[in-house]
Amino acid sequence: MDPMDPVDPVDPVDPVEPEPRGSASDASDRGGDVANELSVTNTTRDDGSAGSAGPIVFGTTGLGGFAAHACEVLGELSDVADPAVRLHAVCEPDHVRHAEAIADLRRRGVRVLQDFDDLLAEPVEAVWLPLPIHLHRPFTERALAAGKAVLCEKPAAGCIQDVDAMIAAQRRSGLPVAVGYQHLPDPATLSLKRRLLAGDIGTVRRVTVTACWPRGDAYYGRNDWAGRLKHEGAWVLDSPANNALAHQLNLVMFLLGPEVLRAATPTAVEAELYRACPIESFNTITARVTSGAGPMACFFLTHACRQRIGPIIAIEGSRGRVEGDDQRWRLRIRGRDVETIERVTDGRRSALLLGAALHGIRDEHSTMCTLEIARAQSLIVSAANECAAIHDVPRSFFDELRTSEDCIRAISGIESIFEQCADRSELLHESGLAPWSRPASKLDVTEYRHFAGPAKAIGRSA
Repeated sequence: MDPMDPVDPVDPVDPVEPEPRGSASDASDRGGDVANELSVTNTTRDDGSAGSAGPIVFGTTGLGGFAAHACEVLGELSDVADPAVRLHAVCEPDHVRHAEAIADLRRRGVRVLQDFDDLLAEPVEAVWLPLPIHLHRPFTERALAAGKAVLCEKPAAGCIQDVDAMIAAQRRSGLPVAVGYQHLPDPATLSLKRRLLAGDIGTVRRVTVTACWPRGDAYYGRNDWAGRLKHEGAWVLDSPANNALAHQLNLVMFLLGPEVLRAATPTAVEAELYRACPIESFNTITARVTSGAGPMACFFLTHACRQRIGPIIAIEGSRGRVEGDDQRWRLRIRGRDVETIERVTDGRRSALLLGAALHGIRDEHSTMCTLEIARAQSLIVSAANECAAIHDVPRSFFDELRTSEDCIRAISGIESIFEQCADRSELLHESGLAPWSRPASKLDVTEYRHFAGPAKAIGRSA
């Protein structure tokens, strides 16, 4: 069963919602394939010293939710012959709840600690941080200050100024920080990016992204920050655009970037935000993002739906079109047969993500998602929240889909409405298909550096 399916039980300490992944054993069972994906080589550093030829020694945080998956990946890949990585220590405050997992780790020689500072005092070269969004910045800064490279879960942080602070900390330290966006290390992503830069479909004119992923009360009740704008004094801005579907914003801005390993820089964000469930944040967004004279990108994302659809990505060019789903890219170039580029799926995503991070740690050419690449997604989310007020969808326009374990509120016909909006590159209100919609609000983000707060809180209104 799809681990993202909302009817599945949700671990209440799940930090951020990952894309569907195979289990850690899926990764380790492939033996040679994963060894190739994770291989690192001897290197010479900028100061002339030799890089370590042994495995990169990792620490990680947490044993609940996705943190458990991260620990399993590191642990099982530590057990293969000639490993590229070795799990040395885990930080987990709750030793009672996770007593069984802790006992197993200790039998395998892994140190288990309760305090993050104790983890940072261990002889680890890097830390994996599968943490709640509001902890990404402080834990990354602490790890860098302690001389550790970082693999941070997506999104990079809750707001744009937090990402910029992390970038400043990374540059001061000179250590790499990778963000857990899994699509960038995928060879299919890089192949498509090079095709776009080469002009295979001509000048890119527009991109649309459509994703309807049902999420209900179980999802928003899984922890104390889901669906929140702020938690423990830090911006979270939890929403489809900043959690489950953040991958798609990051991927599109990367594909539109001017160089192979650069993302496009947004210059204006136009957004409509809607809420069809009792949360603080929004669960439906339509947004238009422009990047200077480059193509516009339109996003249609919701958790208030009946059916799981997408993500579906369409890239329109002057000489062709790219259509993408979670499995493959299809290139339809004028005068040629349709070409297909298969995307990486299942457990290989985690292996490729970790492999890219390892290469970055060892000063090798890496396809990891850097903070600079991830910044575009955070900028879009911050700007959308600041310029557009959240509007409640009237009760008469959504249904409550109840089970014994969940209640999903689905906006009537949203799947079809989004499909038509994407075909026309029109936001909801522009389309005239949603009588409950409101006009979009727009923000110039050319010099945008600071999220001042949600629209209503700072006096903006749609």
